[in-house]
Amino acid sequence: MTSVLSISLPIFCIIFVGCICGKKGVIASDASRILSRYVFLFCMPPFLFLSMSRVPVREVLNLSYLGAYAVTLITTAGISAVVGRLVFNYNVSELALHVMGACYANSAYLGIPLLALAYGDITPVVLITIFQVIFITPLILLALELDQGRQGRKQKGVGAILFIAFKNPIVAASLLGIACAWYGIRLPSLLVRVCELVGPAGVPTALFAIGLSLSDREHKLELGMGREVGYMVGAKMFAQPLLAFLIGKFVFALSNRWMAPLVIMSAMPTAMNNFLFSQTYGVYLRQSSAVVMITTFLAVFTISGLLFLFGL
Repeated sequence: MTSVLSISLPIFCIIFVGCICGKKGVIASDASRILSRYVFLFCMPPFLFLSMSRVPVREVLNLSYLGAYAVTLITTAGISAVVGRLVFNYNVSELALHVMGACYANSAYLGIPLLALAYGDITPVVLITIFQVIFITPLILLALELDQGRQGRKQKGVGAILFIAFKNPIVAASLLGIACAWYGIRLPSLLVRVCELVGPAGVPTALFAIGLSLSDREHKLELGMGREVGYMVGAKMFAQPLLAFLIGKFVFALSNRWMAPLVIMSAMPTAMNNFLFSQTYGVYLRQSSAVVMITTFLAVFTISGLLFLFGL
């Protein structure tokens, strides 16, 4: 248990410090956007590029692991879509963000630091990040844009939405690193040193930015939203990891090395993008902010418990 706490507590302590700094006004809570942008553009890409360039390609291309996560996410999303439509009577935009809140994991900003500390290997989380950004994000954006179009607002074209996934710096850097590993390209020492200098700064900065964002006064749960948020929290933090375990073990027969990352990544809190998308499109704002805040808080206990169960 001591080893588990040595991994999880530093991560969530940094988040907590960021939240306190935002609450007390030491740093403005809206600075989280600037820090997140800094991490997104300048820290995580070199960190992922260098890391993936050093990973054996056969480990990167674990289709069984990726398939298990995809089936888990799609199943959770499908059930959530039915619940959102039949129980809560959501329109298209609300339904898209509801489904995202129930199944889209915070893989980049929380998953990467956690797996780097726990296993010293970020390959499992990079695979999931790429899958979510390339396949799931465009679907969510497409639903939001089409609904905006029906309401008479200006919308992006399908091509522009699909291009968003591939111009994502995190995805582009990961794919470039994988390509270097595939072809055995030896990186220049200067490039390696720059990546080693800039990349690691992204891990604590991302965690601190999460804490700052959670201190924002917009993260409030209003009366009447309990059932909606409660469903998303239950689906994301409890149903999805349980489903991942069952699918990984009995359908894809994953080894222990891949089973632990599969379940832990499925138990990651809802991605901050859920809240950012709701802000951008002006819909489902309170529910999205609440599910991000609550799932991140619960992750302190659920992720620690999973690390313990998987023998760390």
